[in-house]
Amino acid sequence: MQARLVWALVRREVRDSITDWRISAPMTSLSLLLPLLMLVGLRVAAPALSNIAGMDVKLALIPFGTLMAGFFPSSFSLIVALESFVGEKERNTLESLLSTPISDQALYLGKVIASLVPPLLLSYGATLLFAWGVGAWLGFPLAPLLVALMMVLSTLVALVMVAGAVVVSSHTASVRAANLLASFIILPMSMVVTVESLLIVTDHLDVLPWIALELVVVTAILLRMGLRVFRREELLARGQAGLDVRLVGRSLGRFLLALPADVESGAAVTPPPFTLRRLLTRDLPQIGWLNRVPLILTAAAMLAGLTVGYAYALRFPLDLASGQMQVSAGPGGVETLVGALNPLTFFVHNLRSLGLYVLLALFTFGAAPLLFLGFTMILVGFVLGQAAHLGLDPFLFFAVTILPHGLFELTAALLTAALSVKLGLSVMSPPPGLSVGQAVLAGLANLLKVAWLVLALLIVAAVIEAWVTPALVTSVYG
Repeated sequence: MQARLVWALVRREVRDSITDWRISAPMTSLSLLLPLLMLVGLRVAAPALSNIAGMDVKLALIPFGTLMAGFFPSSFSLIVALESFVGEKERNTLESLLSTPISDQALYLGKVIASLVPPLLLSYGATLLFAWGVGAWLGFPLAPLLVALMMVLSTLVALVMVAGAVVVSSHTASVRAANLLASFIILPMSMVVTVESLLIVTDHLDVLPWIALELVVVTAILLRMGLRVFRREELLARGQAGLDVRLVGRSLGRFLLALPADVESGAAVTPPPFTLRRLLTRDLPQIGWLNRVPLILTAAAMLAGLTVGYAYALRFPLDLASGQMQVSAGPGGVETLVGALNPLTFFVHNLRSLGLYVLLALFTFGAAPLLFLGFTMILVGFVLGQAAHLGLDPFLFFAVTILPHGLFELTAALLTAALSVKLGLSVMSPPPGLSVGQAVLAGLANLLKVAWLVLALLIVAAVIEAWVTPALVTSVYG
């Protein structure tokens, strides 16, 4: 039943787009004109450019042109998707759409598919037209696998843009606001297309399938986010609203006073008084239990990074001698570092790094903390592997050079990264009864409840790293 309603909605939306010549005529003409202009440009300018460069530039420009011929028409999907919900509201047709007997998820999915169909058909047509012209006019037939890869990349780029744009359209009150917020979609996708173009020009086509896989993951995340947070009744109630800082502050304070388990379950209960005893005996254990999956995932990423770095060091060892390691510590060796380092430097550096975990988690759906912490552990594992290559006991080396301060520093990083992962995921899948903004505030409240512990761990780690670790290295390795 819902599938039939979805396809009925798709047919209606596509028919409206095709029959309106003010939409279909510019889209069709521009989509077909661009590949023809690129073919003419290649036919006229390629010989001259080849003479200047001393190589056949068509080998690089033709795959690039194939990508652009498909990307330009698919970019129209962003315009259509941005207008999907908020445009209905401005045309006063939203009430009739929302009164149809269709679920919120089916309605949302129908809008996504309808925004994709016309631009993708034009994209495929433009790509095939360019591929045919390259073979017929330039005598350079393209491999079917390359054409198929470019069409797949154009499809995935359109999917990401539409999935993000429909989320924007369902959470804004005007088309103007939706177009302004579209900058957060256009800029990242422009960077993706630029990277794809550079890879094509430099003949690194083997990297493109990995970019395609990344786009699939991002699309799945955005679709899940849209399906989870979309509620049709909020479309009618949403109006122009400014940022009320006091309301945000009150909401954050309410989440700070509430028990984490009550916020997660959506229970509307009066919390017990907020005291230090409650924070230690109830809030922190509940935060740990509610974030057990991110904690395990973050610990696994740290262990995987350590293992990868160690294995890489053993496979590609550096030809270093102990004297070179001594020189790398500075003039006079490690002995000059004892008592000369400033703990504040280490503390500020670590605090800045953990702050980036929290900030970037919101824009990467929790992926950035895992990647950054995993890369840090790769470096640690690489150092341990190099120590083993030099004949040192890697366990003793780890216990002397990293463990004293790392026990506190890595614990703080583990806690911050795990809570940041949960914060990023809450944007995609907020707890029951909470909006996306409220889910972010609830995640920030949990981070603030743990912040004092993280700060204490960083202070202890900085003092040990500056004053204790150099002395241990000197006493053990001389």
